[in-house]
Amino acid sequence: MKKDHLLFFCNYRPSSSFNESVFISNELKFLKDNFSSLNIIPTMDLLNDYKPEEGIILGYSAKRKKKILSKIFCYFFYSFTSVYFYKEILSNFNILLNIDKLARLIIFLGIAKGFNKWLKNYLKCNNVSVDSLILYTYWFCPITFGCALLKKHYPNITVISRAHGFDLYAERQKIAYKPCRSFLFSLIDKVYTVSDDGKYYLECNYPKYSYKIETARLGTSLPDFSCKISTDGIFRVVSCSSIIPVKRVPLLAKVLCKVAEKNIDRKIIWTHIGDGIEREKVMIETQSFPSNLHCKFHGNISNEEVFSFYKNNPVDVFINVSCYEGIPVSIMEAQSCGIPVVASSVGGIPEIVNNNNGFLVPYESKVKTISEIIITFMQLPVDELEKKRFFSKKIHFEKNNAEKNFLNFITSLKKFND
Repeated sequence: MKKDHLLFFCNYRPSSSFNESVFISNELKFLKDNFSSLNIIPTMDLLNDYKPEEGIILGYSAKRKKKILSKIFCYFFYSFTSVYFYKEILSNFNILLNIDKLARLIIFLGIAKGFNKWLKNYLKCNNVSVDSLILYTYWFCPITFGCALLKKHYPNITVISRAHGFDLYAERQKIAYKPCRSFLFSLIDKVYTVSDDGKYYLECNYPKYSYKIETARLGTSLPDFSCKISTDGIFRVVSCSSIIPVKRVPLLAKVLCKVAEKNIDRKIIWTHIGDGIEREKVMIETQSFPSNLHCKFHGNISNEEVFSFYKNNPVDVFINVSCYEGIPVSIMEAQSCGIPVVASSVGGIPEIVNNNNGFLVPYESKVKTISEIIITFMQLPVDELEKKRFFSKKIHFEKNNAEKNFLNFITSLKKFND
């Protein structure tokens, strides 16, 4: 039977203010044009006010309001009644000696089994033909395992997932442990990493299942404009991310402070797009900024507003100093507008940032090293800066073109009909 019904599982509804909506909005346009039925099922959102676009059937949320004690009971119940709890323990007895790993396993299986129960009921209540169904989870997480467990009852169902950064690399966690991953690979049909680095990582760690791992890049549309370079002597910097520990925005503030101190006669304007729990730390850093360094914080704004900013304001460089990444959509957006990028050499970033279109920053770099790289960029002659802007657009067209990447991804999904 033709696989033409897609269930798409994400965290929040596409119109939400969460950053995830930026990632999925471009892709949804292509999915809805290539499947006869598309259900979007957010798993962490109650969907009070979302009105779907024509052609998208919106499933109700899998989120259930429960009291903390009730959730804890469910986690323990679902875990201790799952054969995979004991299989995982038998495969690694050290889990019993590490309370953090044990807790992570219990929570993982609790979420997965609880979601699996909800999903089976959803399919039954909606009379969904499982033979025509593809289950697609946007994050490689417990929800993916909950979907994959359905294959025991419905072997013809197809289950696939993307894998990005935090959901892929175990080392990004305080405890480097991803529960039941080998069992998940044994059940799932395909895992699509957003970078070659992610593909290589999974292949090295799970070589038995390398045939199930494929790179499927994300992408953004190419705008009909190029962002302008500053012509008034001001050096304009943009960063765009959540202000959370992994993004190291306070470090960027220290770096720009050092850059400004070394170039006291040149005005620098730093614009940050995004918000988060470390905003106060960043604001503390700005109190020591020299008079020639000015900062503007836009908070969380829509994807359209980001492009409007790039269209109507000159930007000289986009900077990302994260300690972990997949391939940031924010970098893709900047490059699509012809903005050079200075970014950490982590995850899949080296696949799209190089000396032609910017500079890579070694992950271990301190304030002094990063500031020196930015100062080097500031001192480049105009013709070199223009070259970097040209190659930013070029790399976007070659690797991050939304139409090409998403259509290739959909072509891969259609192969499950063969």
